[in-house]
Amino acid sequence: MKTIVIVCLLIGALSILLVGPVRADIRYQNFTLLPELGLQEMFRSNVFLTQSDKKSDYVTTVTPGMSLKYLFGQSSFDLGYKVGFVNFAKYSANNYQDHRANALLHLVAPGGLEFTLGDNFTRSTIERVQLMTHQMPFHDNFLTAAAAYSFADRWKIEAKYNREDLAFDEFRDRSVEYSNNLVGASLYYRFLPRMSGLVEYDYAVKDFVSDRLADHKDQFAYLGVAFDPAGKLRGNFKVGYGWKEFDTNVPGRDNSPRNWIMAGQLVNDFDARTSLTLDALRALADDTQVANASYVNTSVTLTLQHFFTGKIGATAAISYRERDYIDNLTEPVTGASKKRSDEIWTGGAGVFYNIQKWLQARLEYQYSDAKSNFDQYSYTDQRIIFKLILSL
Repeated sequence: MKTIVIVCLLIGALSILLVGPVRADIRYQNFTLLPELGLQEMFRSNVFLTQSDKKSDYVTTVTPGMSLKYLFGQSSFDLGYKVGFVNFAKYSANNYQDHRANALLHLVAPGGLEFTLGDNFTRSTIERVQLMTHQMPFHDNFLTAAAAYSFADRWKIEAKYNREDLAFDEFRDRSVEYSNNLVGASLYYRFLPRMSGLVEYDYAVKDFVSDRLADHKDQFAYLGVAFDPAGKLRGNFKVGYGWKEFDTNVPGRDNSPRNWIMAGQLVNDFDARTSLTLDALRALADDTQVANASYVNTSVTLTLQHFFTGKIGATAAISYRERDYIDNLTEPVTGASKKRSDEIWTGGAGVFYNIQKWLQARLEYQYSDAKSNFDQYSYTDQRIIFKLILSL
């Protein structure tokens, strides 16, 4: 009943806004202030992602936010903050807040020089699912810095530095806390008017606060292509090889895992109303829920979007994710030792209505089917989502 009252009040307020030419953004000279308010009501058929004894619930999320943009010449500075109040109707002990703040400075200097400095901070909670005994409140900070230089009308070189720090609120979760420092360099060569070749190398050092046996160093080498965003086909795609070296050799563990890797996004704008997006990723990863175990993470997502009119459209998406663990793990129930492998298929569709430039309504449906040779990680889940988004 409380949720219904909130929804009715918000719809009533939005109806009042629709009668006049209200704008969500506030502009002053080179400054633009963008307030945002989101309301999401979701039905989840399997809150804890279990194979049996499924628990369903309605989850209401209210998300106010604000962003600020400042333009000076070709350069820009962005600030943003939003907080999601996530409330479960039945399992209220799982309620939490999702805070996200970001800052980004992009400087374009004369002579082909560009500089970027950004920071993203998240304070949220990993929800309790499957064999987890409790929720895991955490905070994560991701800092990025990059410098690029374009020359000879065809070449571009870029250097970057990223640092991520993940920490948990409760002492029992601190074995998976880490800091990750990455340095890298990329070289682009434009061999067609709207296509460039890419060579990239990254080196990372990942240190765990309480699990020194999991400390490791990573190297990644890529070859790829980048498509000019002004073209019909845009995005980038790169493929390469990754090396992972643990600082300490542990008997029975692959202390030097390596595999081929890839990352990229391609967008094909068929026309002004229809677009198809392909997102792909293959990377070496650590599972913080399973003693920082190493695995190869592969995911592919295909998304189709179409506008029926200038304001009404639909989306459809299908994705596949595979987690192949490198070392033998102990199955929780049977005690068998074997390599774990998970496959997750997710499909969904939705419709949206851009009521105003600053107001959108969405209705979505998602279905997930996870299969694992560790039965405890197999599940099916259905979600029905209604969203109202007030923004620019």
